[in-house]
Amino acid sequence: MEEKLIKFIKRDQPSQAMFFLTPVLAIFLTLITGGLIFYILGFKPFEALKFFFIVPIADMYGLSELLLKATPLCLIAIGLSFCFKSNNWNIGAEGQLTFGAIVSGGVALLFYNQEGFYILPIVILAGAIGGMLYASIPAILKTYFNTNEILVSLMLVYVSKLILDYLVVGPWSNPEGFNFPETRQFSDSARLPILIEGLRIHAGIFLALAAVVASWFVFYKTYLGFQMKVSGFSLKTAKYAGYKGKKMIILVFLISGACAGLAGVGEIAGPIGQLHREISPDYGFTAIIVAFLGLESNYGNYMGSDSLIRSLATLAYDKRRSKFFTRELIAVLKLMDKKTIPFDATGSWAGAMGAVQFMPTNVIAYGVDANNDGKVDLWNEKADIYASAANFLNKLGWEKNEKWGREALIPKNFDYQLTGLNNKKTVNEWAALGVRRGNNSNLPKSNFKASLIVPMGHRGPAFLVYRNFDAIMGWNRSILYALSVAYLSDRLNGNAKLYAKTIDEPLLSKEDIMQIQNTLNLLGYDTGTPDGMAGSKTRKATRQFQSDIGLTADGYVGYELFQQLQ
Repeated sequence: MEEKLIKFIKRDQPSQAMFFLTPVLAIFLTLITGGLIFYILGFKPFEALKFFFIVPIADMYGLSELLLKATPLCLIAIGLSFCFKSNNWNIGAEGQLTFGAIVSGGVALLFYNQEGFYILPIVILAGAIGGMLYASIPAILKTYFNTNEILVSLMLVYVSKLILDYLVVGPWSNPEGFNFPETRQFSDSARLPILIEGLRIHAGIFLALAAVVASWFVFYKTYLGFQMKVSGFSLKTAKYAGYKGKKMIILVFLISGACAGLAGVGEIAGPIGQLHREISPDYGFTAIIVAFLGLESNYGNYMGSDSLIRSLATLAYDKRRSKFFTRELIAVLKLMDKKTIPFDATGSWAGAMGAVQFMPTNVIAYGVDANNDGKVDLWNEKADIYASAANFLNKLGWEKNEKWGREALIPKNFDYQLTGLNNKKTVNEWAALGVRRGNNSNLPKSNFKASLIVPMGHRGPAFLVYRNFDAIMGWNRSILYALSVAYLSDRLNGNAKLYAKTIDEPLLSKEDIMQIQNTLNLLGYDTGTPDGMAGSKTRKATRQFQSDIGLTADGYVGYELFQQLQ
């Protein structure tokens, strides 16, 4: 009896059913595998998957942000598919995006202060041409000098960033931008329209959709697409059929570069509306992290010398915050048990450690072993310090390509009831209320949400703060701390000092603030239990008192209020 063998026979034609079912099956297997991994790690699989796939798009803002981030990725992926289908390797799409943004940004600046329907199409066309020109460099070098397109296209990424850096710091720098590495704001006619008021999604998504349709048509309905696919399957077959290999290489790189250039247009002509140093988002270290190090530990010069175990054990025994410090004590013991930090580690009296003054639970959640030595050394290893701080800031929601805020000038007879972090309006709405930049120039046209704060009252400097300021507040809930970090980061970047003059008045002691709180409580303005800290409840009571007696209701707990209550 003959033994029957199983044979695998290649289909004459690919299965149409599997063509559509394969991505569905891939998604299903991804969910099953991901859920299993979460279960093994001790998480509830459905809740974890919901957090990853449902929560980010559970509201219009999340969905719009997803589409905003997907638009340039879609354009770049489509462009790269032309190269990969023809067996060419373009690894420099980020550089082509950047150069496309440079060329289109230069055109937009050329039309600065001009309006017209023709400007935006020219800007878009310039971006595509810029990307094509930059992509042609590795293509030409490969076809005529036999260079490696992978290395050339990759190295050109760094060249494009250096060109951009030179332009935004030098000849194209905004003369009214306080030395920020950025250009002027583009005119409205040079910007892609925002599709939904209050959100950042813009008309660049239509460029991506058009590219999807065009690529499908080229690949499946044209002779050019057939040539690309044949070249990708077999170069010998392509040459035998008479296809010109050099022209094909240059053509696919030009198409890929054009798509990347269009992605660059979307990055600068969308909500930002200007060229800046970092166009393509990545994970890096900025002056804001250096500012945090300055305020937290004087750049590592004072990190505390108390035993972490002794400090946290003592504070865990204190009934006032026993639960919090018990959790931190357990966390530091786990870190020491795993030898992530040394057993004799020292820190502040409150258990914070290292140059960034992380609590133990923060080290577990955000600490980064950047040099892969098995430890998170926040005392001596700069790579670990910077990477951990960057990771924490990133998780807090810091957007690298956005400002934290700007100094503002408030008009006379302004309603100071509108100030405070809880009151958010778009920059355009603040401008309509008469708010201007600190140098008395117009605010940029933007639908970014912002709050107007006056940390030293109506006689001191004012600031229009954006969502990056909220990220700083996530590190430390003090407004003055957050402003100190933000302003220090600006100064580290070489930006100008404040235009407003600070108030020259006696500082209030803790006892003075407690006296203010006691007096306001007696007058019927609830500040809570007096603690000598001018928190939100004290400022709210102060604002109400100021309004009732005819003072400017800015909520500032200062020397003027202290005198009023004597």
